[in-house]
Amino acid sequence: MRAQERQLAARGDQLRRQVRTLRAFDPLAVVDRGYALLIRPPAPVGGAGVPIRDPANVAPGERLHARLASGVLEVEAIGAVTGADPMSDRLQPDPDAGSGPAADS
Repeated sequence: MRAQERQLAARGDQLRRQVRTLRAFDPLAVVDRGYALLIRPPAPVGGAGVPIRDPANVAPGERLHARLASGVLEVEAIGAVTGADPMSDRLQPDPDAGSGPAADS
């Protein structure tokens, strides 16, 4: 019986490791860390949103959804940013910007 208990414990450990690995690749786990997923809105009936991977595939004025940790924003594309990649450096908080909607009023 002891060998079966050890085997069961080892399989439980293996399953927990596999669950951690799966969670690490979950796109919503990335969103929980402060990033957003940008998608084309789903079709009205039974569709799924299509992830945006290339700014060249988005037309100015196109409405998109930005999936955040606590909800979804509807956004409108203005155009692609050209030149240096604005995300190449680590994001730093803007010391002059307030936080949240109250800062906009």
